[in-house]
Amino acid sequence: MNLTHFENRISEVILKRAHRYFLEGRVTDVREITGGEFEVVVEGTTDYEVSLVVEANGDILYSECSCPYDMGPVCKHEAAAYYEIRKILQERRLSNSVPSAELTKILEAMPRKELISLLLEQAQKDQLLREKLIGHGKPAGDGSYISGVERAIEKIEDNYSDRYGFIGYAETMDYADDMEELLDKRSDVEDPVLKAEVAWRILRKAVGALKYADDSGGSFELLIDSAIETIRQAAEEAAKEEREAGEKLLERIVVWSADKVFDEWKYISHNLLFAALELADVPDFRKRLMEWIMELFRKADEYDRRDLLDIQMELIVRGGSEEELNRFLDEYVQYSNVREEAIRRAANAGAFKEAIELARQGEEQDSEDAGLMKKWRAMRFNLHKETGQKREAEKLAWMLLVDGELNYYGELRELSADSGQLYETAKQKLKDAGTWRAERVFLSLIDQENDLPEMMARSWAKPSSITSYGKRLAGEYPEEVAEIYETYIMDTAKRSSNRGQYRELCNILKAGIGTIGKVQVESLIVRLEADYRRRPAMLDELERLKREIHS
Repeated sequence: MNLTHFENRISEVILKRAHRYFLEGRVTDVREITGGEFEVVVEGTTDYEVSLVVEANGDILYSECSCPYDMGPVCKHEAAAYYEIRKILQERRLSNSVPSAELTKILEAMPRKELISLLLEQAQKDQLLREKLIGHGKPAGDGSYISGVERAIEKIEDNYSDRYGFIGYAETMDYADDMEELLDKRSDVEDPVLKAEVAWRILRKAVGALKYADDSGGSFELLIDSAIETIRQAAEEAAKEEREAGEKLLERIVVWSADKVFDEWKYISHNLLFAALELADVPDFRKRLMEWIMELFRKADEYDRRDLLDIQMELIVRGGSEEELNRFLDEYVQYSNVREEAIRRAANAGAFKEAIELARQGEEQDSEDAGLMKKWRAMRFNLHKETGQKREAEKLAWMLLVDGELNYYGELRELSADSGQLYETAKQKLKDAGTWRAERVFLSLIDQENDLPEMMARSWAKPSSITSYGKRLAGEYPEEVAEIYETYIMDTAKRSSNRGQYRELCNILKAGIGTIGKVQVESLIVRLEADYRRRPAMLDELERLKREIHS
């Protein structure tokens, strides 16, 4: 690729974005380390570093960017750097003149009307220049300012969506980056209501786009979080101003939270309402928000009610009485988040008996929910331990250990009267449990204790375990390890039927060199070649492995 015509080797989409970055001055720093070796900083969502090496004839020998883009050979930051380096090198070749200084003199000498006419003419041809000129001044009123934001959002959507309106995985990060940059620039206003209006436009589009975009990388979620945080900041600012600003913003947030765009994403609507808590210090604002939350609560399902209860709880904490909070906790204690808060408050007040009873009742109520059962037992364990009830704490620690929580083994060491037998007892309890959670803890425990006999027993029972334990077992049980490794290799070969699986087989063989030695691995390869001589793809992969071993 050459700087003179690199455009021919890069996709049109990447070039379009890169050229805009170049024209907007996003290439903020260029350092030439040695002749032809450059380090460039390009401003995106954050600053990205581009390193490149260019030969005297313009050939790009090396190029790399610190951004996470991995959907093609060149990202928009690299291409923007190419434009900038090309400009710099072209200017060097014109070293006998000073074009920028001469141009400045020409422009300064031009009549104002003629200069405006020239800029207007050029702006009609160049959309990026037109937007840059518009961006230098704020529109006269809020309406036109918001209209400008909406036009910018539409332009970003047009840039990244296909003809069916879908935004593919390769485009989502750049779409979100550009929307985030728009949010940063256009929300930088003094009026908190206007700031929130800008963020709302972007939030609504981002949530709506979740229906027709591949956001498996999570870029939209980050954009949504940023927009809500901007609205929260606006609410915080409005709370410090005259009442009118806070009143306006609260009503807007209430209306926004009911938008149909949230029908499938209620939790985002709830996060938006959390942002309004910044306005809750004013009593009638708090009352208005509480009324709205209660209205939503009556219509919500059980899952969404938990979020709404969190907001109600926070509203009461911020402006309600202790009596009001206690009534609230009693009324809604059947909800796990409210019960958790009730337990925490009782414990902080020294009412440990009450806190323990609340946790025990939680276990009874949520006996069909493994996650909540574990939570209530963990809370009860901490309460019993804190109050010196070792026997009860030890019972709970055993339950939690068997339920998959290895950290309670350390707790049992402190609590157990017979710590010498603790390890053997723990192993037996975990084996007897017969659940996958207990098995996971068992394997972690024998690994932690470096229990070689148990590792060997596990490897006999499940030969694939030899890849985890082989190196530690080889010194003590070399023959057994070799036998298990051979069994594992042959079983894996028998189950393999395509090139991908043959490559995985070869990876296991290669890893085995450090466990059973090169000679035995080579012997296994010879045996595989004989047993599977009619599988050319496997033989091909084995041949590659042999060359790699001997290289």
